[in-house]
Amino acid sequence: MKTFVVICVLGCLGIVSATAVEDDKPDIEVEAGEWDSYCDTNFPEMRDSQNYTDGIIVYSLFRSSLNFTDAEIFCRRRYRNGHLASIHSYRTNRILTCLTSHNSRVKRAWLGAYELFSSAKYVWSDGTKWDYANWVRGWPRRYSQSCVEINWKRVGQWSDHSCSVRKQFVCEHRH
Repeated sequence: MKTFVVICVLGCLGIVSATAVEDDKPDIEVEAGEWDSYCDTNFPEMRDSQNYTDGIIVYSLFRSSLNFTDAEIFCRRRYRNGHLASIHSYRTNRILTCLTSHNSRVKRAWLGAYELFSSAKYVWSDGTKWDYANWVRGWPRRYSQSCVEINWKRVGQWSDHSCSVRKQFVCEHRH
């Protein structure tokens, strides 16, 4: 019950429709075989790392698999002001794509977004504004208990999935 209350309280901080968000910059197409050069060229300091610092925000990939709620709780306990990662720009989406796909070959990882009470509105677990999305075409599908993952079907794109499934995940916190 505590877990549900934590997620419920986080979700009540802001409600914006996922379908109302338009990307300010179109996502470029990068073929799977080109990720090594893309990530090395654009984020060379990320090579062979499970962490990436972008200004004052640190993103950390965890290879252990947890369900969405347990992953969010893990991030909160591990880091002061920690949460599952939220993405607010094309650049941040690329950073997390390189961190997961290029360096660690993670196929699917939890981000910090979830559907609020089957409303078709997605929110970030850290309470920040929903101002960017990179859904696979035709998604979200709005499963029951719908949480957001990166790298399903297309590298760097998002889908929704049952929150109870265990996946690797990315935490973010302030440096």
